[in-house]
Amino acid sequence: MNKLLVCLSLTVAFFVQFSSAQCTKDIECKGNRICVEGVCVEPKEESGPSESLPTPTNETTPPDGTPMGSGAFYMNLSGLFQFGPIFGFGIRVAPNLIIDAHWRYSSLGLLYVVLATDGFEDEMSMGCMAAGSGIRYFFPNEKKPHRLYVGGLFEYGWGKTQNLAEENWEWKSEDAQIIIAPNGGFRFRFDSNFFLNLGVLAGVAIDVKNEWWYLNNPSVTYDQRGATFFGMLEFTLGWEFGR
Repeated sequence: MNKLLVCLSLTVAFFVQFSSAQCTKDIECKGNRICVEGVCVEPKEESGPSESLPTPTNETTPPDGTPMGSGAFYMNLSGLFQFGPIFGFGIRVAPNLIIDAHWRYSSLGLLYVVLATDGFEDEMSMGCMAAGSGIRYFFPNEKKPHRLYVGGLFEYGWGKTQNLAEENWEWKSEDAQIIIAPNGGFRFRFDSNFFLNLGVLAGVAIDVKNEWWYLNNPSVTYDQRGATFFGMLEFTLGWEFGR
């Protein structure tokens, strides 16, 4: 009996649902309407082509990161303990390439004075100096402004010394050299446009003149030209502009 009542209830519910439906197929609806879940409804209008949104582009950091300044002033103060302080001015000629002109005051370099005067036994002119040019390539760094660099230095230097210890054996000398030294190091660059170079120079000084003579016989000169090692540690402070 209970099963019969359940079946009867389901049958009545089905016919009620079916009878309450407006349609079972699209053709039973008037006009352009369609049958959706037993109800005739207007079809949805097809939306026009959606405006394409701009495709986001992944902007990448330029390969040179923080670009090099268009120029820089610098001074290598560690030369006071070596072959003289260096003062220079650099210009950017390519995105990562700098050339410079500089002047080195040899007479203020402690190591230079020791070697030129044979351990302070001789006298040295305060006009000992060198002038030249240098080139440096700075490797790009995408994440930080600091740069590794390689390059080189080319100089022409000159100087004079004399020994007046003994009246009969007084002598003077004049010398000049061409200096070629590869260079490498690291530049720390700060937001204030100041920078610090830590590096090394290592090359050769080739004499183009190295003559000396006795003061009592200046017509006879002695030539001692040769080549010697030239090297300096670099501790350079500078300021970039046009960054």
